[in-house]
Amino acid sequence: MARLQYYGPVYGILDRKGKGLFVADELDGVYQYFDLEHDPFGLKSVLSEDELRHYRPLLRAHVQHIADMNHFQYRAPTLVDWLMR
Repeated sequence: MARLQYYGPVYGILDRKGKGLFVADELDGVYQYFDLEHDPFGLKSVLSEDELRHYRPLLRAHVQHIADMNHFQYRAPTLVDWLMR
């Protein structure tokens, strides 16, 4: 069985008391929303434009807060970074 190894920035946020999961794959620009109340295994994304407009900035604010707390300084990617992708 092949193992998928993925090292890109993938973030998620649980909402609605754990009944909704928004997932953002920032490297590939893929966003998903799972209604865990009706689909507890998260098999099908039901992302709407409303959810994207609501959760994307919320998630980015949380990630930025974590970066600020850790004094993270952005470094522009290099050609080697791109090749290692």
